[in-house]
Amino acid sequence: MLLGRPFDLDGEVVQGAGRGRKLGWPTANIRTSNELLPAVGVYAVRARLLPGGPPIAGAANLGLNPTFRPEVAQAGAAGHPLLSLEVHLLDFAQDIYGRRLRVEFVHRLREERRFPGVDALKAQITQDVEHARKLLGM
Repeated sequence: MLLGRPFDLDGEVVQGAGRGRKLGWPTANIRTSNELLPAVGVYAVRARLLPGGPPIAGAANLGLNPTFRPEVAQAGAAGHPLLSLEVHLLDFAQDIYGRRLRVEFVHRLREERRFPGVDALKAQITQDVEHARKLLGM
């Protein structure tokens, strides 16, 4: 928290590949432009629909999705056009495509990594979401 507050960014919620929903963890895929980004990894976050919505707790992945795209897993994320921000909003089920979302990065949970398969990824996501819930007081 070098800024004296958690880092945040704004972006538009866009259609993704739908993998999060198929895994049981739907995500808001955020398209940003001209934003500085934190380190690649998994984060506990708070998000707000703009303008002025209430805070919504979540867990986010900023990265290259190496489990599904192993060809880019070793490419490094800096400036990589395939870098994505996916936010799972806890206890939230509204259609927000096309809306602007502000994402506040509260705590880095872990680095992004490739999993041997979907079941291992789902187990880790379950742990990440529970960790985020605890850190965010949910």
